[in-house]
Amino acid sequence: GIMIRIHDTLPEDLLKECKELASDVLFSPHLSASQKLGIRDSYDTDGVVLFHKIEDTQIKIKITQTVLDNEMIPFTPTEFGFSYMMSGSNLKWHSDVEPMTGSLTVFLNETWDENHGGAFVYKTGHKHFDKHCIYPEENLGILLHKDMGEIPHAVIPTSKSAPVRITLQLFSKK
Repeated sequence: GIMIRIHDTLPEDLLKECKELASDVLFSPHLSASQKLGIRDSYDTDGVVLFHKIEDTQIKIKITQTVLDNEMIPFTPTEFGFSYMMSGSNLKWHSDVEPMTGSLTVFLNETWDENHGGAFVYKTGHKHFDKHCIYPEENLGILLHKDMGEIPHAVIPTSKSAPVRITLQLFSKK
């Protein structure tokens, strides 16, 4: 399997809108963490990784249009959310499997110090050099699709001093 990197995934205005919404959700004083952020069962972590399902129809329409306009992305998203990885957290090795047909991760942090960890790592099955690593970079998309075969991936732990690592997560389900 291969994994595709997409630079400048979102148009500037939509990127700004997503970042503002993600931040509003995270720092909203009106909601307790449990109300606003469902902890996804499928996040296997030694720390705290929160998932917020996006309900805003307008932004979902804009994101879907962006995805459809991008020839590199071979699916239409059916699930939209923000993932928040708290400092000292990781995602263990996993593969996105049935009923999922594809996923797109878009990094939303404006800057990221590599010393904070938090790299997306994946295996391609070559014995001698089979781990690849991508550090968060604003608006960089990571595309995984079933046609590429199964691609085991993980996120290495973020350091204790790391800011919250925020991503837009799009999934396509049958």
